[in-house]
Amino acid sequence: MSRIVEQRLKDIQDYVANLNYSLKISEVRLINYYPKTHELEISKDLGEPEYLLTQIRCMSLIHPEDKPKVRLLLMRMDRKTNTSIAQRLHTILKDKEGRDVYLYLNMMPIKDKEGNITHYFGIFRNETEMTYTELKLKEETKKALEEEQLKNTFLLNMSHELRTPLNAVIGFAELFNTDHAVDHLC
Repeated sequence: MSRIVEQRLKDIQDYVANLNYSLKISEVRLINYYPKTHELEISKDLGEPEYLLTQIRCMSLIHPEDKPKVRLLLMRMDRKTNTSIAQRLHTILKDKEGRDVYLYLNMMPIKDKEGNITHYFGIFRNETEMTYTELKLKEETKKALEEEQLKNTFLLNMSHELRTPLNAVIGFAELFNTDHAVDHLC
């Protein structure tokens, strides 16, 4: 019996080690929000929490444009809303390149045996690279559309500018092809 227990314990330890490794290489963090204490726990693995943040500290890390969004999310969790949360957040944190960090948050309510929400559990991942790639793509698309419009305007103008004198040349050429007998002039 103890051999079976030892094997199960080893299997669980291996499973936890694999999860921790996956979290580490993917740069995903586990998060828990407790409405009762209004605190957010952030963990980089299944061990002890790495950070414990108050609502005020959470708000201080958010870019001003996203503060209303975060305020609403916190209010929903404090009211123990029975829905999942998925949101991209713009922070004031900077990455190695000095860019603002964007985090994608995905949480769900956790309930006790009676069905009451005890806290929210989820993950967040760094989406900075993806966000800046999307922004660059939008910028390049806008530039390409402007260049396309400029090209079309140029071609339309050139077509008009070439057609007008060309019509005169064609008209004169047609006159030369007609019969110009001297008899008609006298």
